[in-house]
Amino acid sequence: MAKNRFSSSAPSPAVSVCVGFTPVTEKKATSNEFPPGVAQPAIRVLKSVGITRLEQCAKVTEAKLAMLHGMGPNALGLIREALKAKGQTFADGSG
Repeated sequence: MAKNRFSSSAPSPAVSVCVGFTPVTEKKATSNEFPPGVAQPAIRVLKSVGITRLEQCAKVTEAKLAMLHGMGPNALGLIREALKAKGQTFADGSG
């Protein structure tokens, strides 16, 4: 049986060029990103309301973030601890 030339897990060069895909093996965290472990649904909902950096969470109350669909106790806890590590808290002083 002939081997399929597209069976590799890496995208073909044509696909990479067509869709602008750039394979990334490791993403380095920056100070503006959310802490590791925050689930993608939480990150998506934060970005949907204009919060794109961790530091912006300090301008919102924890209660308001908790009302967002996708923000669970785990994400809030991780964000709370990350803010605390930077000497910041949520807008209501919690954390």
